[in-house]
Amino acid sequence: MILPMEILERIVVNGLDSVETARAWSKLSPSFQTQVTKHLGILVISDCAITDELDPKRSFAESKLLEYMSLSGVENTLSMNIERFDKTQLREFLQKYQNFMFVVVTDEHFSERVWTCLSCVIEQIASIDAAHCKNISMIYKTGRNYLSKINFRGLLRYPWLIRLCELHLLSGSDLAEHDNIDLDLVFETTNLYNVKRLLSLTVQDPSHVLRAPNLVSIRDLELSRNVNPVKALAYAPLLSRIQNFRIPTDMDPQLHYRLPACDELGLVNYSSTSVSPYLDGRGVREHLKIITSVRNESGVLRNMNFSRVKKLSVSTLNSSVGEVEFQNCDFSQLRFYDGSQASGPTKWRTLRASNAKIDSVRISLNSCDDLLAFMSCPFELSGTVELTSKSKGTNTASAACELSTVERRTHLTTLLANCSRIVMNLNSVWQCVILHHIVKPHMPATALICLDINFEALQDDIRHCCEELGKSRSELFCLVHLPSEDGIIQVQVPQAKRATILDATPNSVKSKTFSFAERALGIDEMNSNTTIHTSVSQLQDPVSPTEFRRNSLAGSDSETARRHSIVHIGVPPYLHAQAESARSSISGDDQLLPPSLHQNDSNEWWRELLTLTHVRGTPLNLEITEDILNYCTAEEGHLFEAATVRVISKRTIGNGRSGENNDFATSSVIFEALQKLRDLGFKHPNAASFEYFVPIARGGDSRRLRQETKDKISHLVYVESGKHCETIDAILDNESCVLLRSFLGENKA
Repeated sequence: MILPMEILERIVVNGLDSVETARAWSKLSPSFQTQVTKHLGILVISDCAITDELDPKRSFAESKLLEYMSLSGVENTLSMNIERFDKTQLREFLQKYQNFMFVVVTDEHFSERVWTCLSCVIEQIASIDAAHCKNISMIYKTGRNYLSKINFRGLLRYPWLIRLCELHLLSGSDLAEHDNIDLDLVFETTNLYNVKRLLSLTVQDPSHVLRAPNLVSIRDLELSRNVNPVKALAYAPLLSRIQNFRIPTDMDPQLHYRLPACDELGLVNYSSTSVSPYLDGRGVREHLKIITSVRNESGVLRNMNFSRVKKLSVSTLNSSVGEVEFQNCDFSQLRFYDGSQASGPTKWRTLRASNAKIDSVRISLNSCDDLLAFMSCPFELSGTVELTSKSKGTNTASAACELSTVERRTHLTTLLANCSRIVMNLNSVWQCVILHHIVKPHMPATALICLDINFEALQDDIRHCCEELGKSRSELFCLVHLPSEDGIIQVQVPQAKRATILDATPNSVKSKTFSFAERALGIDEMNSNTTIHTSVSQLQDPVSPTEFRRNSLAGSDSETARRHSIVHIGVPPYLHAQAESARSSISGDDQLLPPSLHQNDSNEWWRELLTLTHVRGTPLNLEITEDILNYCTAEEGHLFEAATVRVISKRTIGNGRSGENNDFATSSVIFEALQKLRDLGFKHPNAASFEYFVPIARGGDSRRLRQETKDKISHLVYVESGKHCETIDAILDNESCVLLRSFLGENKA
């Protein structure tokens, strides 16, 4: 059947509420293209400092999908002067058309001028006595990956006059460091291009559609109760993480509320006291985090099915909440349970009743009651056991006295007997007590142990305990049965397959790569061992667009508004140290170090705080940071009788401003590392081998830096002294650090 041309032209006109439909019709024939240009008005608003962006044709030259110029004619396109525009001309243009396509191009974080222009356009449309709604589609290109919900607030003022059809949001992801986009789905269809992250997403209308093929993460997700989460995110196939999602209130308790598919989901403001539906989270694949409401007075988690989740974290914000209890739950693939942020202990039998198969836990032990509750854990912990506690607030003296009854419990031995890895933070006297009385006697010699020592926090807690009890340091340590000498804690490192001792003090350098054992086990839980993949030297704090706009309207200048709108993201302290190292000029040897490390004896006071010793057996492998090695190990100890000792350097091979300086810096750091490695070998001949870890700062031309470093260390260095021969092998390990190895043996020559 062949339709008359008049009917086809009417179909073309009725389809101009879609950009793609209009482009498709215009390609079919010149007659259809004439109908498109005759009935579609194109309004161009550009606010760019870059010359190429000022020309909309160049702005969209690389985006064939959204190249709107094929729809543009001489009569149907108006480019607004954002500095000074003619309202009369604008009004006449808006009166001519029923269908509009707004093209907005900006490279500003928030463009006041674009917002003013859009507000003026809306007011002009409202003043026109139109018989029908105006259909508006928009192409919005941001070079800063920045969008505020306030940009489109004005479009919602006149819903009887304006129909919001399509939004095409283009992100300049190659130019910007972050995606600072707050998105409200006010258009019927929203298409995102090159957008990987959203600060927030709000969906109020279930009929609105989001198409985001590159979207990976959403920080804050808000849905109205009549919106189906699965349908709302059906066209985001790569979505991996939803950090904060609040379940809508006042929903039918008989409803099965199906949650969207992703790897990681955070449920915030969870309340077990309010009426809530059955949560169907079978689409969540890896990690579920539940944060209860501040007003929630119960620790009960009920009516939820997360049968594919492998890790569960529970946080209770109300300190009066008692035990964490599970009712009518299914966690049949759960392996890792994190209850360290819960204010009370966990009812382990209820977690077991939810079909969980726990082999790793992260638990906060703040008292002997917490320890006794942990001992009731019925699971066989064959993975990681991470023990934390509050740095302050624990009655250390009374708790230590109660440990004598706990130590006699045989279940504690069986609870830790099969674990493969134990992680502890040493931030307080109580944590040292846990290490000495609980972990050291009961951990298996085949396990790995990692100790993160925060020297500043430990020193403050010792001072606090001494003042509270009115005792000296020696008296305090004697009271809690900690070995000490002249008021210095003797931290006894347990016998283990590998002992990793890291510095967790703020602004100090920590290990920036995985240890060989951790990499083999696929363990990536610790911040101290996270491999850095981004250019730290170029990172800037992301800003919430909505907060920035709100602060600007409150009268703050741009700089103040930006400072008050920063999105705070938890970054391990050692990244800042590396960032400082990468930024610093390296024209000289001292400039290779972060500012906090310019003085060689900056951590000398550590000697008066603790000493690492070893009593029972020897770690098969020891990994330790350079400053802890220098200031917290005994000169004549058995700690270095390990088969392999790895030292993590506080120096960093960074990026220089010139090739010559960079070349000198790299050679200087490697040469110094070789000298220290040689000294360690002769000082501690009982160790089979030493390894010296020198991290490579990422940033700038990191590929060239790694290649130059690889060229410098591609040879073997032989150093002979007396009866021993030391072979030093320098290699580039995982392209993230220089690993220097020293093998000691008899000189056969």
